[in-house]
Amino acid sequence: MGKKVKSRIEHVRSILESNDTPEEKLEALASVLFSEKDEITKSDLYELAKSSLLQNRPTSSFLERMSHEIRTPLHSILGFLELLRESLIDTAKREYVNEAYKSAESLHSTIDDILFYSKIESGQITLKETDFNFALLIEDIIDEFHPLTVQNKLEIVSYIPNQLYRNFFADYEKVHKIIFNLIENCIQYTDKGHILMEFSVISESSSYTDIEARILSTGIDLDETSINHLFDSFAYFGASNGGLSSSGLSLVISKKLTEILNGNLLVISQPEQGYMFKLTFRFAKSRIIFEPLLFPNLSNVEVVIFSYSEIQQSRLLRYFRDMNTEAKAFSDEDDLLAYLKLHSDDFTNFLLVSDIISFISPNLGISQETIDFISSHKLKTIFLRPLGISFPANYPINDAQYLQQPLKLTELDEVVRKVMGINAGLRFPAEPDSDTFSDEVRILICEDNAINHKLLENFLRGTFQNVDFARNGREGIIKADKYKYDIILMDCEMPIMDGFEATRHIRNSHGINSGVPIIALTAHVTREDREKCFASGMIEFISKPFRKESVLKTIHKYLSY
Repeated sequence: MGKKVKSRIEHVRSILESNDTPEEKLEALASVLFSEKDEITKSDLYELAKSSLLQNRPTSSFLERMSHEIRTPLHSILGFLELLRESLIDTAKREYVNEAYKSAESLHSTIDDILFYSKIESGQITLKETDFNFALLIEDIIDEFHPLTVQNKLEIVSYIPNQLYRNFFADYEKVHKIIFNLIENCIQYTDKGHILMEFSVISESSSYTDIEARILSTGIDLDETSINHLFDSFAYFGASNGGLSSSGLSLVISKKLTEILNGNLLVISQPEQGYMFKLTFRFAKSRIIFEPLLFPNLSNVEVVIFSYSEIQQSRLLRYFRDMNTEAKAFSDEDDLLAYLKLHSDDFTNFLLVSDIISFISPNLGISQETIDFISSHKLKTIFLRPLGISFPANYPINDAQYLQQPLKLTELDEVVRKVMGINAGLRFPAEPDSDTFSDEVRILICEDNAINHKLLENFLRGTFQNVDFARNGREGIIKADKYKYDIILMDCEMPIMDGFEATRHIRNSHGINSGVPIIALTAHVTREDREKCFASGMIEFISKPFRKESVLKTIHKYLSY
């Protein structure tokens, strides 16, 4: 650590130990951390945060508050950049906005990581074990990365055996953060190709299950030096092409959290293939009796797969093998059509699972001849639809079913059962169409930040016409007593009355909105924060920074109930 950093650490310590008001401390800290004359680096910023926590643990709450004050305007910047990006037609200008958005996201992530890592270093991380379904956790993480993988034209493919579609007893938040960070790293350093996640049960007893995860990126090849230092904070690692990239804090956080959970995490370089994270956990079996997902038996069904992606083909073949059938796979449409014509006499026990458009090359799609053949022979078909890619109106065929990629095993199971007329397995509510709701839908948003008012108003414009705003919980209660709402979005931290108290009042009032869905708006997404939201009467939360897609999806979900 250099003399300048040590000097700043002493300065930070003196500020924190002073009798100044929090506002005065924040202003003084800002002048130290963000000097115009001598820009501080990420590594220096980390050392400052780490030192202040180690020397004075009571100041951690102040650091949390400081990070909240920094992130609040940053959330607005991200939201309005998203709106600006949607409104631009000029390709060059959209690219400028994309770069600004990515930089803002990187800053937001760095702030979160610094605070989290400082807590690890100061011993403030404790285990909070709970029951959760491991496979559904993985599916949720894949959902979170949908927009980024579509933007980067990356395939993210996972294989999760049905034994992992069950509950385990472990620390949900830490497991989520470990795997999220690893996937985020792979996406960041993969320019083209795919990210493959494979999960397996390596051993099992009556009380525990050992799980192995392999996360493979087809991005950069790592040299030996980089392999040895990849889990160092803010280490620069080298690719085989001579480039340098920073690991930031996310990987070292994953490494340390894995050790806290008594697991193991290492990285393996695969020449000319990229690199792979190998992760092992030992989870206690849940105290909740929950049977694993049971696949339908397709032993009497002939399954044919058509996919432009070899990695997608491989995954589907494995899943259908678990359903007791050896599927046939094609990547050439002429070969597929020839095979279908050869077996056209009887399609009774026949199932086609087919890409309809290439994810990597949207201009590449199945021909009208194949579509006409499927339609005229009433062939049972499941079409795979890439997220974010539309296709011509003439594609819907008969009773064909559509699955959105990346595939989820629970959804594949349900659709296969539906198409083949097999007894239903696990069922999940379908996503409602965004255009099915009446113009009479009325939404109340309780949020004290005027910029967030404008941001949410723009997100909802064009879909919902009747939106009211309240600047604090008390104003929200007054409006909820006066008007009937279909949904309420409630910020958790507001002046005069916070969102928790306002929600409890609405629930206990037995008024016209006592049963309305109330969704939390919060920058805090730990399990304790979620439990606090649920305890007050909220049923869901939308995390900051807001994303238009997640806001609309959550609202649609609860309006359909």
